[in-house]
Amino acid sequence: MKPLIIGIGIVVVMGVAIELTYDNSIVTEVIQKDVVVEVTPDWAEDTEAVEAAQAVIRRKEVEARIKVLDTEIEERQTEKETLEKELGTY
Repeated sequence: MKPLIIGIGIVVVMGVAIELTYDNSIVTEVIQKDVVVEVTPDWAEDTEAVEAAQAVIRRKEVEARIKVLDTEIEERQTEKETLEKELGTY
């Protein structure tokens, strides 16, 4: 029993000694830096390739606008026909 008490006493004394010698002023600072790496494909430096890509994009935009206009024309044509039928009833 006596060695157990001595062992516990030694652990307590060591804990107190460590606590007294431990420097609480040490601050760990984590610095996070965002690294942005811009990757430019080889074709991005080729002016002809860039112009061709821009032409394709513009063509798609024009085609989409034409589809919208066609739909609007069809709707207006249907509305016109409905109004003409109504006008014929007077």
